[in-house]
Amino acid sequence: MFKHISWPIKVNSAIAGFGISPTKFDGKLRSEVQLLGMNAGLTAQETALILLSLKIGIFYDNSFELILASHRHDGKIDITKPEVIDALHEMGYDVDPHWEYDAISIFNGDRDKDDLNNIHTYAKSPVAQLFARFRWSKIKFHVERIEGNK
Repeated sequence: MFKHISWPIKVNSAIAGFGISPTKFDGKLRSEVQLLGMNAGLTAQETALILLSLKIGIFYDNSFELILASHRHDGKIDITKPEVIDALHEMGYDVDPHWEYDAISIFNGDRDKDDLNNIHTYAKSPVAQLFARFRWSKIKFHVERIEGNK
């Protein structure tokens, strides 16, 4: 019970620890990511990283990498977790989330139930589906823009 009350405070503090005010994020999205992070067993810093990656992408302050390295050294961010790999990929780091397209195809309903058994477990997770939702909106925007220019 206590974790449910203190978790948003911890995540907001972690966001602020990256040098960004938590109030810069839509409250609904911030709450959604906080709940997903808690349910996925992520640290507050890992949850903050997911939220930051969805909103700031590759446009982050130079001190960000120092803070990230510090959190990694302190064990607050595990860069081997799929959720963290996804966040770092969104931020422009050279990582390969091989489940990215599977997650998008699940999000779009392009997979039949038999095919789902062969997909990476993380691609089906709520956090991967959150990333898929954001990635699909970017892809859809670019496709619509290209088609509009024809």
